[in-house]
Amino acid sequence: MADWTTGITIMGSFGAASTAQIISHVLTSKREKVKFDKECLQNLYSPVIFKIVEYINAEHAKESLIKFRRDTELKGEKIDEKQDKKNNLKPDNIFNYILDFIGKNLKYAHPSLILLYEEAKSLNSRLEVKEPYGDFFVRDSKKQEYRKILLEATFHIRMKICRELLLEFIRISNGLGALSKTHREDFQSTLFFTELYFLLKELSLGISPNELITYNYTIGSMIYRNSYLQDEISSILKEINFVIENSVSDHRHNEAFINGYHFINKIAYILSEMPGVAMHLSDKLVKEMPYKHIE
Repeated sequence: MADWTTGITIMGSFGAASTAQIISHVLTSKREKVKFDKECLQNLYSPVIFKIVEYINAEHAKESLIKFRRDTELKGEKIDEKQDKKNNLKPDNIFNYILDFIGKNLKYAHPSLILLYEEAKSLNSRLEVKEPYGDFFVRDSKKQEYRKILLEATFHIRMKICRELLLEFIRISNGLGALSKTHREDFQSTLFFTELYFLLKELSLGISPNELITYNYTIGSMIYRNSYLQDEISSILKEINFVIENSVSDHRHNEAFINGYHFINKIAYILSEMPGVAMHLSDKLVKEMPYKHIE
């Protein structure tokens, strides 16, 4: 009996020790994860988050300036070169700063962000090549077409990087309890813009990136008044990406895209109730809607 008692005591001690070791390991892993998340937030995500907002605003200013130049020239009026130069915020310089900053802090980056970083660097290198074909006899129109495709691909990868940085910043900040409502509102419209860009692209609605960016402030005003739209678009986009990347039933696939079209219809209606150029964007969204998909 004493042997049994001793055996049970020893087994109990081993069990308690093992449990304590497991708990200690879990707690240590958790502490290490929290420590690493804090380092990621402090060294990579927090310093660039408002640079992303600045970049999107600069793209808006650039495209608005191009539109202003075009309209001014059509009217036969003279452009104020001094003011024109002052208004050019050079978004490429701002984004290159973001890219360089990521490169210096890659050890804190998520694997998907590292892949996007390398892709963006590759596109930048190709944009810098003056004669991409290495053939001076290639037609100018062909070169222009190539450059247009390259610029669109560059903007697309930049939007991916902006969205990835914003989403990781939110995920880590929420996990650490470090994201206030006021803080989130500061960049919410920028996140919504990137997600709207990707949703329009997945739905094959023909609004060009250059055109969409000119409505950046209008989109920001809409999301500021209707913040619930952020969670909706994130959920819809997540489901669309899932059905594209995985084998699912036709019903689920179609439903994901129909929900996307319904969401665009919803924001078109909200925009139609707003003043100014919001009506123009609403009209463009409605015009692009393939109604056969949402009946």
